[in-house]
Amino acid sequence: ALAQALRDLNNLKTEKERTQFLISTATLFAKDKGGSLLLRNKIDEEVFKASKHGDGSQPGPCQFVEALLSQLTNADKNMHRLMMHQQANYFCQILFRHASKGQLERVLEVIKADFAKIAQDVHGTRALQSLLEDELLKRGKATDRIPALIHDALKQGRIQEMT
Repeated sequence: ALAQALRDLNNLKTEKERTQFLISTATLFAKDKGGSLLLRNKIDEEVFKASKHGDGSQPGPCQFVEALLSQLTNADKNMHRLMMHQQANYFCQILFRHASKGQLERVLEVIKADFAKIAQDVHGTRALQSLLEDELLKRGKATDRIPALIHDALKQGRIQEMT
């Protein structure tokens, strides 16, 4: 499936078409070592493009990151699986690094039912640590809503599974 997706990607003529294709097939690409690297590099490239402003204005949000997170948190509902995947967790970490506060809140809302499951997984714990520690706390993105979301995820009885 990935080999065909790569052929399809290479056959697309415009950058916009390739970007849309990557967004729609992100779950497939993220689970492959090379595909995950491709997505991570594309995220870095798009974030760099979004941050370049010749007029001195503040950079806007990265539309690619927004579209990826929207796809993964609304349509696929695979975020928790990607966070626990051997290759895809690296993709998730980069995605979280470039996400806005609201986007990170949305991720927490989507994964809260699987919070303990993610935390117990050898790969998931890395992605979860990136989401919580590096991205929410160190970057000062914690809001009144974040601790409540974390508390809610733990309160759902899932924390007993960890002990």
